[in-house]
Amino acid sequence: MQERRNAKRVPNGLPIHDYVNLYFDARNPMMYSRLNRRGELVIVRVDPAVMSQPGAIITDGNAASESTLFLPSPAGLVQLDESLVYAHSWNDPDPWRKIEKRRARCAEVLIPDRVRPDGLGGCYVFDEDVAIACRGAAQGVRVEVKPYVFFG
Repeated sequence: MQERRNAKRVPNGLPIHDYVNLYFDARNPMMYSRLNRRGELVIVRVDPAVMSQPGAIITDGNAASESTLFLPSPAGLVQLDESLVYAHSWNDPDPWRKIEKRRARCAEVLIPDRVRPDGLGGCYVFDEDVAIACRGAAQGVRVEVKPYVFFG
């Protein structure tokens, strides 16, 4: 996946790796592929206001996918299918529909360069052990235990 992302550019923009990619919902196929590492992961919550930064882009699915649309932010929000982006599951008996659901479930906001610290709003972790470590590493950051987001 990273090789595909490395080779892709945002239309009329920068290479994808020059953006901070933010999923609309972290409980997606990428998180599922990291089940065995969920005790090491932290999901950083970001203020939705970052979507108004100059050059921000909305994608209607995984940015590395050939069929994904790249839209200006925040106006592009109206193009998202919320029923797919926030779906509980991307499984489908139709294999082609399942591929599309997986792609859409990974809709992103691409922020050029970086997200400033004032755009961060806390984090989610899998369990209390990770929360304790996170609180120790990031003083003053609101840490919430949310196993559901990590497929727990």
